[in-house]
Amino acid sequence: MADRYLLESGAPDGYLLEDGTGVLLLDIPPPGPTIDATSTSGWDTNVSTNSVTWTHTCSGANRVLVVIAFATDNTQASVTASTCTYNGDSLSLETAAAFTFSAGASFGRTTIFTLVAPDTGSAFDITITFAGNCDRKKGIAISLNDASQGGVYETAVSETSDVNEFWPVGGRDVTLTIGKDGSLPISAMLNAGSLNELNAGSGQTRIHSSVTASSQWSAASYRSRSFAGSVDFQWSGIDDAGPYALIAFGVLALNVKPVVHMAPYVTGEMRQ
Repeated sequence: MADRYLLESGAPDGYLLEDGTGVLLLDIPPPGPTIDATSTSGWDTNVSTNSVTWTHTCSGANRVLVVIAFATDNTQASVTASTCTYNGDSLSLETAAAFTFSAGASFGRTTIFTLVAPDTGSAFDITITFAGNCDRKKGIAISLNDASQGGVYETAVSETSDVNEFWPVGGRDVTLTIGKDGSLPISAMLNAGSLNELNAGSGQTRIHSSVTASSQWSAASYRSRSFAGSVDFQWSGIDDAGPYALIAFGVLALNVKPVVHMAPYVTGEMRQ
């Protein structure tokens, strides 16, 4: 005689669910979000402006747009990224990290925004507006496909330090706790100090790393599809004196969940 059953599949995060009638629903793990395109405004050092604007093109299915804002200034309130828009649509602020440097006389802040289902078909303007005129400001955009169209991210973390700390040999890192197989983690780093280069750790793809004349580095990075558990993002660098550098920094990480693809109904039976 055949019995109805609940079967765990061998694929990561895949499972079969009984719907109460003996019909089984197969949840196939998606390949996870993939990078559609990246872009950047570059550093804007016009001290008389409070915004940066550049163009970005989104394409593909199940889209999510992630925008990262960087700013430094001698006025603390000015570095707050107040709003971000793409083709006139407002993005949601997800997380931010702020720090001080130059003996407390200067301030830096990194902010991450997201937008579900951004418009396609053309290169549209992204505009980040800050609370006040900033000495230095920059934006990075990352558009993704096959990303969740509900809750975009599971967790977001940040770490900051003021200029009184020395950057250790191993650099600095943040750890994300991922609950959904197939998610794609993204990290952003802004620092002020004496680094000659800002390096992303093993397994990270660094994008749009750049420095101002005042040795303020900014960059983003991402990892490929990750399984549930802890994922580390590490940032490191050296200065002229060696691997130790007097650094202030703000580092962020955010995890973009995959879209769930549902397969057609299937049936199964267990032979006694």
